Amino acid sequence: MKKYFTILLVSVIIFSCETKEEDDSYKYLYGKLEESIIRDENTLNSIYYKYCYDIKNDSLERKRYDSLYKISVSIDEKLKNLDFSNHEKALKFRDSVAKVFGIPLKFLKDDDNKNLNDSVFKKMMRINILRLRETYHGIRIHRFTAMKVEDK
Repeated sequence: MKKYFTILLVSVIIFSCETKEEDDSYKYLYGKLEESIIRDENTLNSIYYKYCYDIKNDSLERKRYDSLYKISVSIDEKLKNLDFSNHEKALKFRDSVAKVFGIPLKFLKDDDNKNLNDSVFKKMMRINILRLRETYHGIRIHRFTAMKVEDK
């Protein structure tokens, strides 16, 4: 009996020590998503600074530009303080941002019903707010138009 118990104990120890290699795909994709978000945020800020430099001599346009940009930055600050564990509250925040910016929500509603964990949901919300800010900057701040024709 002791012999069988010892064999059982040794086999349990041997099989419990065997470890599986972790799959790094989730960490890799999560890291790439974070890089993409940071790159998009930096692009948004660099476009702001470029246009800021272009209008540095026009005080009225500069004042309008800065006040609209402050609205955009304040939204970003509120996003950093938002509790992402309550998904409904976070989605309502995103919808209110779209209303403040005057942007329709059609392109943001696709992923609302997905069951995401909190960290991925936070990234999704950062991407959605970043898309809203980009649209707001393009329409309201920089006044981009679809086809600009310049007279030569």
